[in-house]
Amino acid sequence: MLRYFGRLVYGSLILAMSVMGTSCAPAEDVAQPTVPKSASEAAVTADVESDSDEQALRIMIPGTQSGVDFDSLRKIQDALRKAVAEAGTGEFDGNEIDVQTNEVTLFLYGPKADQLFASIEPVLKSLSLPPGTLVTRRYGAPGANVVRDPLD
Repeated sequence: MLRYFGRLVYGSLILAMSVMGTSCAPAEDVAQPTVPKSASEAAVTADVESDSDEQALRIMIPGTQSGVDFDSLRKIQDALRKAVAEAGTGEFDGNEIDVQTNEVTLFLYGPKADQLFASIEPVLKSLSLPPGTLVTRRYGAPGANVVRDPLD
């Protein structure tokens, strides 16, 4: 079961609620993640990791017109799962596929987001991921500080 990363898919939520005849609006009291504006600010944020025992990585792979290549997706997931297990930095938790845009989001969790990223970065760089692929590191529970790194 996928854990909550801190993001609602409003399109799906609105669609489901419109079928039920209700409406929804984003909650105003939900904490918004902060994103560093410069590399030096990102380094400071990365050094001040949360005391939370679970941090996260989210890898967002842009969709293509031809759809999701499930064989390639399985190979990517297997490679990430193996890298994380060998390094002992966390676990690969699964994926989410946006059926409208074919965007694939992969979820990984561990005690230290930076160590988790370091353990999978060589795998990500060895793959032919499309331009626009984005890695988001979350330092704590949903709503905690995040750092976004494009893989381009």
